[in-house]
Amino acid sequence: MKTRITALICICVLVAALVSACGSKRFAVENATRIEVQSGTTGERVIIDDAAQVRTVTQMFADKDFARKGSAKGTTGWGYRLTFYADAKITEEFFLMSNGIIDCNGAFYESGDTPNVAFFDALFDL
Repeated sequence: MKTRITALICICVLVAALVSACGSKRFAVENATRIEVQSGTTGERVIIDDAAQVRTVTQMFADKDFARKGSAKGTTGWGYRLTFYADAKITEEFFLMSNGIIDCNGAFYESGDTPNVAFFDALFDL
């Protein structure tokens, strides 16, 4: 009986760990050397290649767990499209909504530390 209970507890812990891992995402931005930001309002694009500014942006997203908050399918519009490059190769791309939520591959993600949307607004004088 104790063996069955122990096995059941182990299975529950494993399932809980898998569910929580599938529900969160980390963005591969820490090695970025260039970032392309496109405004969803104007379509204008800005390239960030200054090391200090790249670091400012990557710190908004690196080493943070973003929890999945549902499907983005059927939604329209976005604040900014961010494309991160390292050695001229795209390492990550996602859409930043005006409320700080991220749309990536058809799902919404958010963290307790909301990205600074005002930083991107200032790039476009919005």
